[in-house]
Amino acid sequence: MKSFSVSDLDRKDIYSLIISLIAPRPIALVSTVSRSGIDNLAPFSYFNGIGSNPASLSFSIATKEDGSLKDTAKNLLETKNCVVNFVTEDVFEAMKLTANDFEANIDEFSEAKLTKLPSDLIKSMRVKESIAQFECELIDLMNVSNRLESLLEHSILGFNHKLEPGSGNLAVCRIIKVHFSESILRDGTNHKIDALKYLPIARLGARHYLKSSIDNFIQ
Repeated sequence: MKSFSVSDLDRKDIYSLIISLIAPRPIALVSTVSRSGIDNLAPFSYFNGIGSNPASLSFSIATKEDGSLKDTAKNLLETKNCVVNFVTEDVFEAMKLTANDFEANIDEFSEAKLTKLPSDLIKSMRVKESIAQFECELIDLMNVSNRLESLLEHSILGFNHKLEPGSGNLAVCRIIKVHFSESILRDGTNHKIDALKYLPIARLGARHYLKSSIDNFIQ
């Protein structure tokens, strides 16, 4: 068995180990909007639920190599809301396209040929082709580097300093409205999801993904 102290490894090697071993991971296809009204769409697999009271979730957005924030993080700080769109085979190829590093003025909905669907309570758009969507409000955005600091507090005061490249920016969000297709409901129910009908796509290491299959389900 190989053993390493994290301090002895290169940051990119640590990243590779983390995403390869913490797997499979759910994928949040997150839509946001800038203050100027430009829609953004990007996938994140450092993603999971937090709790049900209040209904909440989190996803982490890596800091760019130059120490700047990605568009999703900037938009969250500007408009304080987002939509988490869930990924199944129907949107898989489009989701991969949104992972490309587009300029801030590019609308990823158009690039991925996905349809915008207005949200009921927030400004960020939903992905019509996604089988389920959560409308969310930002609770906090925290940079996890040598110390934990709230970027939301910095943005209020005037955030202008660079972050550590590769550091995580943990978005903690409150879920305020849920949308899902009736096609994934358990028979005879109004809001219980049937895993055998949902069949989400999961992220593995490198550029590998995992397709859910009824034949592989266990209880």
